[in-house]
Amino acid sequence: MFATPVNDISIVHGIYLKQMHTRSSRGKSKSSSKPGGKMLIWLVLCGVLIFGCFSIKPILEAIQINRENARTKEQIANLLIQNQQLMKSVALMRTPMGMEIQARKLGYVRKGEHPLIVP
Repeated sequence: MFATPVNDISIVHGIYLKQMHTRSSRGKSKSSSKPGGKMLIWLVLCGVLIFGCFSIKPILEAIQINRENARTKEQIANLLIQNQQLMKSVALMRTPMGMEIQARKLGYVRKGEHPLIVP
């Protein structure tokens, strides 16, 4: 009348019944089935950490280079504007009126004029 267990399964009146596990036996069987599981997790975490440390340096360098490029482009734009202003003043200096303006700034006067000196 009693059924014999076959691979942890019993037959009672044509119904298959699995053997019940208690909590303590379940916890022990999982840890014993994977020895070194915690070690594997730690190794993976350390590998990710080391990879992150080595891969962050090129990223930070790329960010720094982009900032430097932006600053250099801004300097180039400012120098181009300054160059245009200087070219305009050079063109003005080559005219007779521009030469007269510069000569008067340096203190020269025309023949027959008297300089006015204000203390």
